[in-house]
Amino acid sequence: MKRVACVFLLALAVRANADDVALHLVTWNVHGLFWPVAHHTTERMHNIARKVVALNPDIVMFQEVWFASRADALTHDLTAAGYTAVPIRRGGLLVFYKPSWTIDSPAFVKYKSIAPKIFFWQADGLSGKGFLTLAVTSPYGKRFVLIDTHLQSQYGRLFRWRKIRREELKQLDQVTSNDPIILAGDFNTFPDESMMQTFKQSWYELTEKTRQDCNCGSNWNGGKPADWIDYVFVRPSGAATATIELIKNDKSDWPFSDHEGLDSLLTIHVQ
Repeated sequence: MKRVACVFLLALAVRANADDVALHLVTWNVHGLFWPVAHHTTERMHNIARKVVALNPDIVMFQEVWFASRADALTHDLTAAGYTAVPIRRGGLLVFYKPSWTIDSPAFVKYKSIAPKIFFWQADGLSGKGFLTLAVTSPYGKRFVLIDTHLQSQYGRLFRWRKIRREELKQLDQVTSNDPIILAGDFNTFPDESMMQTFKQSWYELTEKTRQDCNCGSNWNGGKPADWIDYVFVRPSGAATATIELIKNDKSDWPFSDHEGLDSLLTIHVQ
């Protein structure tokens, strides 16, 4: 009921200001690995797809769709529900959108700074991580940019990979557009890290209120959602407002993922 009321209020806001775009966006790391089999199954992908269809977002941006079987499961269910897939799946990124929206010139940009391939068991150096940029036009002809991304993972205290993540954030910071930019995904970076504080000097965090109000994490670790590493940002500051809720799991990798999804109702102020 609360979500329906928010959608209604957003619709009223759009009618009040023709330069505002109401966007219902879901962003979610689906943990689409293949091992151990007990955790990484196509059943979870079908669960995720059914949840997305129930939420009925305009656009959904996934991370960690690493394997074709995982992509096929999501694509089967979401296209059956009327969504269109963006014809690029690189770096584990996969995006779907309703046909009333238009997405032009999708482009994947690989991160220049990556972990050494010698640490093959961590996979990040082999996975080709980066970000996917999308030029979006709303059903009412208003334009903005969406970016889906997944940064270098941390692997315990010995492999924080701070320098790599810092360089990846700098690369994201170089993205420019005359239109508002919505940037979202798994940043693998904690809110109190200095590199995140630096990044937020030029990007405004739309997840901050949700993160502070829930005093929780967005990623499961040690049997509970302990760490907040998933974000939605906007540039320039003030170009969007948002109401964001977590899509929660019962436990890690069940029924959905080891990440809580971000269900976001945004009002984007297009000049």
